[in-house]
Amino acid sequence: MATGGYDGTVKLWDIAAKKEKASFAPHKHWVHALALTADGKSLITASEDTTAKLWDITTSPPQEKLTFKGHTGAITCLALSADGQ
Repeated sequence: MATGGYDGTVKLWDIAAKKEKASFAPHKHWVHALALTADGKSLITASEDTTAKLWDITTSPPQEKLTFKGHTGAITCLALSADGQ
């Protein structure tokens, strides 16, 4: 599970252990949307800072793979297709 906060922080959680696995601050503003890939290896975050980012969450700490730029306002939602594209 992943959660995002108003401070730009993203947290990854181990549900079974009921513990935080990782915490990182990939954005300068509120994280509005998150999506995990079906294989659980990647996370996409979207923010008030007008960027969306792709993360490899199999590493510690998570590694940024791509930053998507082009919006002129906050990105408030995102979706992945069934094949993860």
